[in-house]
Amino acid sequence: MGHFTRALALARRAAQTGTSCVLLTNSALAEEVNTAALIPQGVSIVAIDPAADRDAVALRVAQEVSKQTWACALVDTFPRGLAGELPPILSGLSIPCILIHRFLCDAYADRPEVLKAAQSFDHIIVPGETAPLENLSHATRTAPWLLLDADELWGPTQARSELDIPDDGVPSVVVVGCGTAPEIQQAEKLASTMSEACGEQAQAHAHVRFVVPSKTWPLLRLLPGVDLLVGQAGYNTVQEARATGTTLIARPRTRLYDRQHGRLSDAEHCFGSDAEGISLVQTLLQSSRASQPCRYENGVHQALRVIRAAIA
Repeated sequence: MGHFTRALALARRAAQTGTSCVLLTNSALAEEVNTAALIPQGVSIVAIDPAADRDAVALRVAQEVSKQTWACALVDTFPRGLAGELPPILSGLSIPCILIHRFLCDAYADRPEVLKAAQSFDHIIVPGETAPLENLSHATRTAPWLLLDADELWGPTQARSELDIPDDGVPSVVVVGCGTAPEIQQAEKLASTMSEACGEQAQAHAHVRFVVPSKTWPLLRLLPGVDLLVGQAGYNTVQEARATGTTLIARPRTRLYDRQHGRLSDAEHCFGSDAEGISLVQTLLQSSRASQPCRYENGVHQALRVIRAAIA
């Protein structure tokens, strides 16, 4: 989800300014969400079966790249590709190749073959957070990439209506179910327990809702109607909450490549058990929250300038 959303954020802006884009992805989100309203003309999505094995992925990528008539190729996060297939493919291209390099575990980034692959790119763009290879001479850091600009977000009343939350001044708590199937089930259970402890009948009452991003997408558009967001500490969740000023209560997850625990700042709220999460929400519901218009810099605009300079 994170890779697809980040790539789509860039592709949307590029297409809106006259540059066509092809997204090659194996994200299940590409087929699960209704993206038509968000994708302008000029963006094509080529979906690889999420269940395909490494050899099938490598073959499909090679086939798609062989058709290319592009001015530039971008790779999100993994410089060698999902199956280690990219170095020989990209070395045969006569166009600029750019790596989008986000926060990664050092064990992966420090591998010699990964560093070698990263150094072979014409440019590296770091989308808004510290990353292991950001000090390479051909790296440029931008603000975080977000799917929507601030003026595309819905107002609080419209957002609460979409989330089935009354516009009655009572705080809203949205629990996000994402990640693996067991993690989604755990988040749904947490939302149910939290509703009992903090819902409309509780003393520190709030409207508690459970959402699954593939069904409520993009959640970013609705964050002006959310007072407390309970989720994980993935790229999009954290960056979107920061951009909109939405209080995030995050349960960092262990990932093979991502470092969710390291993404959160000391000032952000972190929990491990359901009981800790509910206690945090109850405490935060007691504090006042001033609603302010969302204003933020979307790093995709700067990224497009870097890309166009590389193409020129």
